[in-house]
Amino acid sequence: MDVLLLLAGVLCAALGGEIFVRGVLSIASTLRIAPGIVAATLAAFATSAPELAVSVTSALDQHSALGVGDALGSNVANIALVGGLALLLGSTVSHHASSKRYLTTALYAPIITAGFLYDGELSRLESTILLSVFLVWLVLTVRDARQDRSTLEPSGQSNSTWRTIFNLLSGLALLITAGLLVAAHAPPLARWFGISEFVIGATVVAVGTSMPEIAVVIVSRLKRTDDVGLGTLIGSNIFNGLAIVPIASLITPPQLTFTPVLVELLFGLLSVLIIAVPPARLQSRTKGIYLLALYVAHVVLVTSS
Repeated sequence: MDVLLLLAGVLCAALGGEIFVRGVLSIASTLRIAPGIVAATLAAFATSAPELAVSVTSALDQHSALGVGDALGSNVANIALVGGLALLLGSTVSHHASSKRYLTTALYAPIITAGFLYDGELSRLESTILLSVFLVWLVLTVRDARQDRSTLEPSGQSNSTWRTIFNLLSGLALLITAGLLVAAHAPPLARWFGISEFVIGATVVAVGTSMPEIAVVIVSRLKRTDDVGLGTLIGSNIFNGLAIVPIASLITPPQLTFTPVLVELLFGLLSVLIIAVPPARLQSRTKGIYLLALYVAHVVLVTSS
């Protein structure tokens, strides 16, 4: 039964990704906002819904370590695994001013989090600080969107508002379903091997809740709208680290062993550093190979610890 539900999750991801990306492109065209900005905010927040659901549910059940592991592990899976595959398939990273801010924020987030988690817990005060950083980033991103809207010309495409809303909502529903199905039915297999909650969250559940991002990135590559796919990954990374982790910690402050947490944060930081290297110094496909190698090293290290 678990296998069938896993396959159903993959099918939902494929279908939901196609419909959702279509909706993102449509809303970007209608509002005259760069697709990358829409992806880094609306699409990123939407595709992070499974991580939010897992983290909040785990925190309410007094298992916040699982949720923190999922959010931090999803960041590694998003950038190193999903981003690596996208770059290997030929995606390119935008170095627009707003994109650089996303990358800078994604670089600082794990450093700040590591400092807060050094004592093995994330207090409610520290969680509030992380959320404040997230809100500052969000305000600056909205400002970018307003500036872009004043410079972009109407696309001339006729987009039905109701069709756009339908695509976004139905695609999102399928993506969330995919993430939750994989996240719910993959961990029982891992528990047979006696793997800890944090490790399960950082690997098996993380990949499961990254299914929406995987689907969006693949569809974006096929449609040659790389800003949507990679913008979603970076935005999701920021949302996971600066919003989901502190929200779960506000509910139930987690008690964690610092070493495995540091491993997740370091791999997340290294992943973003590779993405941020200018194309003149490192070609996209080479970045993809490095990122995939980094993800393999991450899985080996986390599961053996």
